[in-house]
Amino acid sequence: YLACERLTAALSHALVNNPIAAELVRTKSRYAQVPTTVIGTHAANPPPDTPEYRAEIARLRQGGLIVLYAGHGQPYTLDILRITLESVERTISSGMRKLSVVLKHHPKLKDPESAAATKALLDSFNERHPGVIVDTPLGSNELAQSADITISHHGTALNVAAGASRLPVSIRTPAAAEGYRKESGLDGLYVLAQAGAALSISEPCDLHELIYSPRAKNVFGTCDRLPIASPPNPAAFLAAITGAVG
Repeated sequence: YLACERLTAALSHALVNNPIAAELVRTKSRYAQVPTTVIGTHAANPPPDTPEYRAEIARLRQGGLIVLYAGHGQPYTLDILRITLESVERTISSGMRKLSVVLKHHPKLKDPESAAATKALLDSFNERHPGVIVDTPLGSNELAQSADITISHHGTALNVAAGASRLPVSIRTPAAAEGYRKESGLDGLYVLAQAGAALSISEPCDLHELIYSPRAKNVFGTCDRLPIASPPNPAAFLAAITGAVG
């Protein structure tokens, strides 16, 4: 769908991850008649049904609410991290002492200034709240399927959380919105938030109150109702590209 916002060339076939994306593609007049195939995504696979996965989630759950921050590869991610940590701090101050916060930084974030600012931010937070930020060998997508709250601006982890009927939270800042516009060509809220399948916030908040709020209840209902997560369909993929090439 994001590609359809940026492409000007004619398409013979559109391959998308889920039925929502298929509908969005069809809203573009220049692609309305283009054949569209839902090929799914590995991110929509169910969480691993292994003793190791269950044990790791149980370990994190002992710390209370599981909060996942999934960072981006651009400097604007620092604003999202700051609001995330301020929200965690606000949650702790309100009496919710048990939280397990997992930070997954994007491997493409190589900016030295961002790295130094991130370290300073985390050092300060850990000094005030030791033990709240925890590590795990689980990847972002695996964790998003079981975390109570997944926080980012846009991206796969939020989609995975929505598909698993968890709470995706898109933190919108001016820098993140501008970065999203440059990366995708899209203005406004992240697509999931526009669809009602994610919350959008721009200021720190009490995460415990947020997850039990009427807004979150509406998101859970939308996530249960919409076909957000489609497992991989190799047969559909092969048939689509064979037909397109042939």
